[in-house]
Amino acid sequence: MRNLRKIALLYLAVYCLQSRAIAQTCPPPPTSIDPSLSSSVSYDINTQTYIYRYTLRNGNRSALPINYFILSLAQQPFDVQSPANWISRYINFSSAPSNLRWATITESPSTPLNIGGSDLASPAYAVQPGTQLSGFGLSSSQPPGSLQYRVQGFVQIPSATATPSDDEPAPNCQGWDFNSPYLKTLVTGIAIGPSTPNVISVAIRLRDEAGEHRYGPIDPNKPTGNIGVLVHSSRTFDASAINASSIRFGPADAVPLSSRLVPSGSGKDADEREEWEIIHDESESDQGGSPKPVDLLLIFNLKSLGVQCVLDKALFLTGATQSGEGIIGGISLHTVGCNVLHPGHRR
Repeated sequence: MRNLRKIALLYLAVYCLQSRAIAQTCPPPPTSIDPSLSSSVSYDINTQTYIYRYTLRNGNRSALPINYFILSLAQQPFDVQSPANWISRYINFSSAPSNLRWATITESPSTPLNIGGSDLASPAYAVQPGTQLSGFGLSSSQPPGSLQYRVQGFVQIPSATATPSDDEPAPNCQGWDFNSPYLKTLVTGIAIGPSTPNVISVAIRLRDEAGEHRYGPIDPNKPTGNIGVLVHSSRTFDASAINASSIRFGPADAVPLSSRLVPSGSGKDADEREEWEIIHDESESDQGGSPKPVDLLLIFNLKSLGVQCVLDKALFLTGATQSGEGIIGGISLHTVGCNVLHPGHRR
């Protein structure tokens, strides 16, 4: 009996160790947010600089406050402005997009935030769900164009209970991405900001394969069929000059299945214009002339784009012209079938 009791106690000890091995804390992933960004641009004729101002909003559906905001900028701006209790830093990479980062001051006082019944320490100056924050700004000699912004929510890091064989076990938490490069793990959208030298911002639209009807919304969980992307010509840009083989589109850098020139549809989709387009169109109207007669229609396999729930608030197209100038186009994205508490991740 004593031996049986020892064996039972041994099994119980092993069971407890196994239970400890799988015990873990899984807060919502930092991408459980619903951000949006509004911009304004003014021009100082005396200094010949453009002044960019931003307001960051955290939607009512967000599960977390936002404490990190990034703009992809090829050149370092000047006179960077930050909201109270936020700090900024420009980071120049050689192998990744250079960017301007804003973050809340980590040493700030904290207020409790109740999520799913657990109290998390939340920076007092983060953008809480259902609120917005102004005061982000910068100046640049570069005129307005489309660029990418990224944001992240504040949350504690997941943890798993240590075991005798592994003192730092990796938690297995849904929605958390520990494998992709950091910038690819964030929620991303389209903003207006300083254009990159020798890169042309182009207007794009999501269309059906015929290029005639709007496409959307997109269900990232059911990416079937093909999607068209219409690249508009303008008074100063000819879409027929694009080198179609250079085009990449979406977070997975998809290549087009086909491309063809179609009659220009300029003026039929004014309600789809992004912020940078409105300013660009106003400046172009002063130059006279007429839009070029053709647009470029590109066809992509929808699945190849790699669109992810929650993460992708916009899609971006990059490429080059036949003469070697770069191009970038961005379009706001509407999705269905997604839950902010269950964001996708880059595969």
